[in-house]
Amino acid sequence: MKRDSRRRRRKPRQRQQARLDQELNRPLTDNERADLEQEIAEAIGGDGINEEEGSDISKDVVIGLLRQIEYHQQAMRRASDRFERWLERSDELQTVWKTFLVSGGINAHDFLAFLDGRFRSRRIRQRRHLRLVTDKA
Repeated sequence: MKRDSRRRRRKPRQRQQARLDQELNRPLTDNERADLEQEIAEAIGGDGINEEEGSDISKDVVIGLLRQIEYHQQAMRRASDRFERWLERSDELQTVWKTFLVSGGINAHDFLAFLDGRFRSRRIRQRRHLRLVTDKA
């Protein structure tokens, strides 16, 4: 039985990248989140220092923390790139986004309120020249 000619077979590298993308975009399970929080608490709370060995920082703790940082940086870059592509493709989204930023919006919660019409513009401070006013004549 032949496969549909419209379906392409992915190359192994493309399949691997697709799996990685899927893994990066999935939310953490409760167990994964708890494990991650525990590892971070151990690394940050104890500064990664093994009390028995003095001031040596465990190599495994440092490598694990660096891998977590790289993982999250990569996920943020991908999400940011995806959002930039959306802005390039949609003039309407680009206009709404610029209006939102000019209004002082800074996060997803603000953007949702902005889209629902519940957003209160923040006053953006501008630096101005200060004048000294005195009573003395």
